[in-house]
Amino acid sequence: MTKANLTRDNQYNPLELVESLLKRLSKKEADILRRRFGLRENSERPETPKETLERIGGVYSITRERVRQIQNQSVSKLKKSLDDSGHRELIDLIEKTVASLIREHGGIMEEGHLLEKMLEGKSDDNLSRQASVFLMSEILSDDIQKMKPTGDLKTSWKTGMAQVDFFRKTVREMVKIFKAANRPLPTEELLALVKQSDLYMANRDKLSDAVILSYLKATRAIKRNAFGELGLSSWQTITPRRISDKIYLIFKKYGKPLHFTEIAKLINDHDFDKKKAHPATVHNELILDKGRCVLIGRGIYALKEWGYKAGVIADILADILKSRAKPMGKEELAEEALKQRIIRKETVFLALMNKEKFQRTSDGKYLLAED
Repeated sequence: MTKANLTRDNQYNPLELVESLLKRLSKKEADILRRRFGLRENSERPETPKETLERIGGVYSITRERVRQIQNQSVSKLKKSLDDSGHRELIDLIEKTVASLIREHGGIMEEGHLLEKMLEGKSDDNLSRQASVFLMSEILSDDIQKMKPTGDLKTSWKTGMAQVDFFRKTVREMVKIFKAANRPLPTEELLALVKQSDLYMANRDKLSDAVILSYLKATRAIKRNAFGELGLSSWQTITPRRISDKIYLIFKKYGKPLHFTEIAKLINDHDFDKKKAHPATVHNELILDKGRCVLIGRGIYALKEWGYKAGVIADILADILKSRAKPMGKEELAEEALKQRIIRKETVFLALMNKEKFQRTSDGKYLLAED
């Protein structure tokens, strides 16, 4: 049977299945498994539902080693009871479904990705996810194997025949593509570039879009930034750590001048790393980042790379006159200045009254004052 059969027949309810299995155990054995595998609501520790051997030992006044023994004996008892309890057929179906999913995605799937596919169209609460992990790690056969996180791999699952070397070779090829591009890439562009590589040409049968995207989810070397762009995890444009980098990414994303309070709100909306950005902190960073940012209005900033220049309005007017090398009318000057600053025309006219910087000609135009 396939995943479609399992979903269509609505046979996969991991929490219900686990609870049914646990009825084969004593109350103490079932409680220890629930605690060890996060299979119970835990209001005291919602972020870490799994309990340690030591913590459970304290509950039952036994050693952590005794807890481990009960855990292992209880799991063994559950696996031996599958035929008698009538669960064997459903467990076999789940195993075939999981193995098929993993194979379809290149033999390796990041745990969250696999659970998402398994629970597609079903309850995806934390208990259902923990129940699924329990079934895969403890009840299914050893052909379904959990891979602990390493330097280049997130917590993932593989089939016994998975080609881990091929996964790493594919990731190295994608890293090479990013280094050559030297910028974040949208998903479609990355897929197109992978398909131009020698690795793809030699392994077309292995590297479907689904496999490539699955490998991207499993690797630590590559990730998406807050805007959905892919790039190397070490890049500041992908994993911004400083507030100044987050500000720069917001400017690049929205491509227009922004007020410092709006920048702070957008940083928080995009939730880069759970750290809250405060308007005052953002404003201070904008003031300090003179190399990239420039004040163009009351609290409004822009990037210098967009053509904006630093300085007061008189400096902007002087630069305009220097670049034109001819007298200019005040309306024309105001029009050019308003491309650099968000101000009123009256502010430009007032600045032109500075006789130390500007000279008014007989026909009412302006040029730079002679030294």
